[in-house]
Amino acid sequence: MSVAQQEETLSAEMPDGTWRVDTNQSELTFRSRGVFGLLPVRGIFTRYEGQLEVAGRDIRGELRIQATSLDTKHKKRDHHLRSADFFHVIEYPIVTFSLIELVPTGDGGFHLTGTLEIRENRLRLETPVRATRLGADRLRLETRVSVDRAAAGIGWSKMGMIQGKAHLGASLVLVRT
Repeated sequence: MSVAQQEETLSAEMPDGTWRVDTNQSELTFRSRGVFGLLPVRGIFTRYEGQLEVAGRDIRGELRIQATSLDTKHKKRDHHLRSADFFHVIEYPIVTFSLIELVPTGDGGFHLTGTLEIRENRLRLETPVRATRLGADRLRLETRVSVDRAAAGIGWSKMGMIQGKAHLGASLVLVRT
């Protein structure tokens, strides 16, 4: 049976257990607009770890992202994004997402509420999540969310060159431990 045939959308509740993020099968992406809002800037974070603990409706989770691991395939831009103008990785090396609530929506998805901490700023995020069972002990959670860069403390923009929100994407494969 192929992987596609084994996938099953979760529609009721998350399965109980302690789940860790399989970083070899997961992806964290970001995109924004640069150069006066005309050119897209896309990138990934390559180093992160996370865990989800599920006991019935009691769900806790955290994702810790190494801010230094951002990669846009442009060394000079990556160096600037790591500087005090943006992520300020020397003082704030970790970006943290903490789960507050993950509630089934009844339509094959979930509604996620959590806190994203970038630098000293904490942003409340709410977004739909698609959850898929990949096997007895594997899940995939997928979501996309937009973040106000200025509220996150990464709103630097010389003469309006960088505009709009940052769009974050997560496709996380979780393995039951």
